[in-house]
Amino acid sequence: MAGNSNLSAIKIPNAPIGELEDFAEQVKLMYDSSRPGVSADLSRVATYVTVAEGTNRTYPHLNITDGFHPVSHHGDLPERLEKLIKIQKWHMQMFADFVKKMADTPDGQGSLLDHSISCTVRT
Repeated sequence: MAGNSNLSAIKIPNAPIGELEDFAEQVKLMYDSSRPGVSADLSRVATYVTVAEGTNRTYPHLNITDGFHPVSHHGDLPERLEKLIKIQKWHMQMFADFVKKMADTPDGQGSLLDHSISCTVRT
């Protein structure tokens, strides 16, 4: 029960006001923000949609200035496929980092990952 949880060891990241300018930092912060609730046994469920399918988000940190949605309609053009692969690899790496942090966080006789429900990633 949440009322009986010991929250003294939980480190909660500072919450930004609105969306961060740096999308990579925003994604990291959102993943990091989902762990404390699980660590404190307040929840074993977190939902986070990094980007919607129809977004025109660009990825300047990956040197991709085209919007995600137009890139996803690659038409088998090698240049667009390379960009899409780069974007999707980045999203999967961010998720892998989150999963590793869950696996590295002790929780009872195992890790936070051991005691969490599996999830589906959609980017």
